[in-house]
Amino acid sequence: MLVVVGPSGSGKTTLIQRLQSGQALTELHTTVPTVGSNISDLRIGTNKKSPVTVRELGGCMSPLWPVYYTADVSGVIYVIDASDVTQTACAAVLLVELLEHPQLQKAKC
Repeated sequence: MLVVVGPSGSGKTTLIQRLQSGQALTELHTTVPTVGSNISDLRIGTNKKSPVTVRELGGCMSPLWPVYYTADVSGVIYVIDASDVTQTACAAVLLVELLEHPQLQKAKC
C-alpha cells in the first residue's frame, strides 16, 4: 500500500486521478477537497496487471496521519504545491515529521 499525504490543497487528489486516467498534466480537472481518506487502486509501472492500493489522506488530517502508518505501507508519496509560497513552511514541517516517524523507516519515500 502507498500513502499519499501533503498539506491541504496541494494536489493529492488531482495527482491520483491523473495517474488513474492517464490524462496529460496540461488538462484542467476539478476536485473536491478530501475529508478523511480515499482508497484507490492504481495500475502503474512496468507491471500494470497487478494494482497498487493507494490511500490518500486529507491535508486537514495531518495530526492523524500517523494512525495510517502501518506495517503494510510500502511507500509514501508526499505532494506539495510549489506555487503556493504561503504553504511552503507548513509543508516542510509536515515532511520532517513524516520522515522521522518510526513506522515509516522501512517505507520508500
